[in-house]
Amino acid sequence: MEDKVEDVARAVAGKELVIVTGGLGGGTGSGGIPVIGKRLKEGKRVTIAVVNIPFSSEGDLRRRNAKESLKEVMAVYDAIFVNFNDKLLTVHPGLSLINAFRHMDKRLEEIIWFILTLQEARPLPGLIHVDFNVFKKIAKNAGLCTFGRGKAPNIGDAFFEALRNKDLYCKHDITGCKGVIIEVIGPENSISPVDATRVPEYLSRNFNISDVYWGVKPEWVTGVLEVCLLAAGVKSQEVESFIG
Repeated sequence: MEDKVEDVARAVAGKELVIVTGGLGGGTGSGGIPVIGKRLKEGKRVTIAVVNIPFSSEGDLRRRNAKESLKEVMAVYDAIFVNFNDKLLTVHPGLSLINAFRHMDKRLEEIIWFILTLQEARPLPGLIHVDFNVFKKIAKNAGLCTFGRGKAPNIGDAFFEALRNKDLYCKHDITGCKGVIIEVIGPENSISPVDATRVPEYLSRNFNISDVYWGVKPEWVTGVLEVCLLAAGVKSQEVESFIG
């Protein structure tokens, strides 16, 4: 294991961001993910873990292993995204197991895609601009994080869909969190003055969030807008109950 960890460390030397993903409960993920995190968390680098918690039906041993491993993961990574496999039973009950997991895996793809597109986000007059440096600022030592993505004809509806979708595989409470990044995928002129004030005011009034960052990734689509929402430093009763 130590040799493999050093191989990983050499492969990501000098990188600003490292994302590690895997399932907890077995030997490889439960043992390897925390060890890699300890080795890589240094300097200004941001380390992110995206981990899956086994089904309840997989037995007490795997669940206990996952519990202890998750405690370690949360202690050594900057930002942690947690997915509970049990959520597949209610979110995708009609799909085959393989296709249900593909939907969960897509969440990881969306998080990576979102982070990469921050490099392309355009500033907007009168709004706190978001870029990769802002992401690093709120992700560093953030703890639990959540991500949601919504599509609708207007920003308001897309925002609320993203807010709901953040809880697909783990329910989160974003109240008082460290910060929120909102990225709109659509025409640069798609954000009205009303949108620019309504969304931050809603987050401030309902969740006591003061740091809300905006960006637009220009894309000339018609009929639909996308809103991506990433909240850092959130709480989760489900995670807290699981780790005890």
